[in-house]
Amino acid sequence: MKNIRIILPVYNEEETILAFYDELKLNLAKIPNCSFDTLFVVDKSTDNTINIIEQICQNNNNVEAILMSSRFGHQECIYAGLEYSKKYDAVIMLDCDFQHPIELIDQMIKKYLSGYEIVNTKRSENTQRSLFKRIGTALFYDLVKKFALPNLEKNSADFRLLSNKIVKIILENFREKQILIRGIISLIGFNSCTLEYQENQRKYGKTKYSFFKMLNFGISGIISFTSIPLYIIFFTGFLMTIFSLIFLIYFLIYYIFSNNVPEGWTSIATLQLIFGSINLLFLGFLGIYIGKIFDETKSRPRYLIEKKINSKDE
Repeated sequence: MKNIRIILPVYNEEETILAFYDELKLNLAKIPNCSFDTLFVVDKSTDNTINIIEQICQNNNNVEAILMSSRFGHQECIYAGLEYSKKYDAVIMLDCDFQHPIELIDQMIKKYLSGYEIVNTKRSENTQRSLFKRIGTALFYDLVKKFALPNLEKNSADFRLLSNKIVKIILENFREKQILIRGIISLIGFNSCTLEYQENQRKYGKTKYSFFKMLNFGISGIISFTSIPLYIIFFTGFLMTIFSLIFLIYFLIYYIFSNNVPEGWTSIATLQLIFGSINLLFLGFLGIYIGKIFDETKSRPRYLIEKKINSKDE
């Protein structure tokens, strides 16, 4: 009998949480040779989510919840769930908005029981998503795979099964404060497989990932796992320096051997704008790296817990 914990990061899901848990409970009851319990990790919500989860915990002894004291983010909630699940044979993490198909859990467990330490999932192409979101997602994975994580599965999701061994490896060896779980999973190797699924539509509510959150997620994915942008800055600056020297020599020769002072100040102003923009862009890259270093050196906690419900942990 395998003891498996379901980790559910939650933020403002009052419309869907009860229906989702009822469906999850029905599906888990059909899976043999496994005992399950559920952990809700609630990012600081502003709706009625917390009250609904408290009711679920009161009515089910195998359901626990930890409530964050502030808004810390999706990845931090997943990490907290892992820290409170070290005693289980395996964990399964998924979102509770119905987009991750609950029925896939049965296949994930079968893969785990056959010997896989990591069972990843990836979305099949979803034409119902907006064109803008599809382009943004494709660009994110292309850039991250090219520059940072070549083993990252395209369209991978934070819907996966991890064995107890993998959970302990993540907690004991990856110390960064701003953590990207799917990036770490793609780094550590081990015996893994990937299941493909058709993403469901949200039954209630709307996505919590705005354009700027997706952009920040993509930048973090690149910055956290590679220093290649710094090398790009260096080589681009080197080429621009050579380009500038050539122009300088050209203007000096023109000034010495021509009777007229060179005209074309528009072109010079244009070049200044180009170089100024490039400098600002590069300073932005450097600033992001320095900001990441600054955040790591402060050693602030990843998250703070305000309350635990039904908790069996110390």
